[in-house]
Amino acid sequence: MRKFLRWAVPVLISMSQFLGAADVRMLGFVRIAGDAFRPTLFNPENFCADFLGWTAEPVLDLRQFLSFDFEGLSLHWRADITGSAEFADGRGGESDFLVNQFFFQKELTENLVLIAGRIIQRWGTGYAFNPADIVAPDKDLADPNNTEKRAVGNDMIMLEYYGLSFSLAACALTHTEIRNGLRLRNGRLALRFYKNIGQVDLSILTLFQNREMPVWAGSFAGVIGERLEIHGEARFQKSEAGVSTVYDHEILLGFQITLPGDFFLVSEYIYRSRGLSRKAWNRALDTSVSFTGMLNGPSAEAAAAGLLQNLNVFSPQGAMRHYLMIYLSSPSFRRLTAQSTCLLNPVDRSFVLIPALGWWVGKSFTFHVRNYIFLGKGKSEFGEFFQSNRWEFGLWVRL
Repeated sequence: MRKFLRWAVPVLISMSQFLGAADVRMLGFVRIAGDAFRPTLFNPENFCADFLGWTAEPVLDLRQFLSFDFEGLSLHWRADITGSAEFADGRGGESDFLVNQFFFQKELTENLVLIAGRIIQRWGTGYAFNPADIVAPDKDLADPNNTEKRAVGNDMIMLEYYGLSFSLAACALTHTEIRNGLRLRNGRLALRFYKNIGQVDLSILTLFQNREMPVWAGSFAGVIGERLEIHGEARFQKSEAGVSTVYDHEILLGFQITLPGDFFLVSEYIYRSRGLSRKAWNRALDTSVSFTGMLNGPSAEAAAAGLLQNLNVFSPQGAMRHYLMIYLSSPSFRRLTAQSTCLLNPVDRSFVLIPALGWWVGKSFTFHVRNYIFLGKGKSEFGEFFQSNRWEFGLWVRL
């Protein structure tokens, strides 16, 4: 971190002559959040939660987001940075500094644009999931539009040519490390062809990675009438599993519609071949039961390690293969808005429900309340999730 600051601060200071004429946006975030954990087959008698130090104590999260748009050296620059501090009862504060975006853009010709730096580049058409978006960071289900500015871009150089109804983009991506000097790792090349045909947008994408088979993807989005939009994405990659060939794939289909009364509804179904099948999920359950039975025996240390390792079946993208997402938001009523997101596993009918309320006060302040509720029968995905509830209360300040 210190080495990064020694590199970043002089760069920002050297650009101070341009920042005076910059378009500056400042957002402050204050959030208090708490979690509730429960005994499950993956967390017997709250063993895993206690071992990892997870508690129900509230956590205070403070963040300051700054965004700069300015012109300099005949280039258009954009810098988004976030400073944060987190405080919890019983332990000191933890601080962090993130460069969410830092790039420049240059129009080389009337039709050709160059962009270089750290960028949040979105090529997908999905609302909550983007299996075809091979250059974008993952979305947060509770904040897919990145309203809370937590997303961090990828380091890349991109050239894009714009025609009358199409575009061609080539993007070289890397992971930049500066802890022990500047290093570029995990180089990749992404290509995209976009075409507009009437009311339909089509994209074909591919990603080339070192020592891996190429990723092929496609997406579409179309408008029907004035209220309905449908979209879809697909992603395929050939891989070798022993002596057999496997085609890993993800498929997304969804729609969004404005209902009477200006209610907004989005629904998406996603299938991921890499997710656990029902049989594989049952094996993971049986593994946890076996390790639990060994906790009081001579192999207790190995059993504890096995239980913690088995928690890896859960991920932000879900543990299994099939999911249905439903999002509904209300129109503003006296500066109050309500929204709810539901992620359903249709195989075992377990789900996580995320209701939220927002209240605008003037032009600068927004209060919000959000809750994550994990529900399901025994042996279901969200029924066996080690967390039963998460609550959040926050304030956004626009300066």
